[in-house]
Amino acid sequence: MKATMQDYSKLLKNLSGLELKTDTDISSLSTMRLKSIGNVVIVENDAALAPLIKILNQENCDYRLIGWGANQILPEDARQRLYVKLRPPTDPQQYFNKLQDVYLLPASQPLNSLISHALKHGLVGWEVLTGIPATVGGAAF
Repeated sequence: MKATMQDYSKLLKNLSGLELKTDTDISSLSTMRLKSIGNVVIVENDAALAPLIKILNQENCDYRLIGWGANQILPEDARQRLYVKLRPPTDPQQYFNKLQDVYLLPASQPLNSLISHALKHGLVGWEVLTGIPATVGGAAF
């Protein structure tokens, strides 16, 4: 059974850090900027993502995650599924105060900030990841 937008509204009403927009212009979710009308839930912070995905999976909802949309072309009529837009961190450099062995980064972290940090500290080879995808999540996917 496919969920309707009314279903999404009911499912997500008790979750904080989310904004649901239905039958809206989602052209800006892709760098291609092609005309597209669809349904999107904007995830404002990392803490809101896990409970959202848990509910969507439990309810067998058809959804797609979108970072910067650097490698995605959205259909003109995209209302058949829910798009989940991850907001980028307000300060992408906050994770790079010092060189570390392990970094815990959000999926919406701009990949170029990671590459810049690596190059600044002499960690070569990362520059091949410049461009597409645009986020750490896209690269991991």
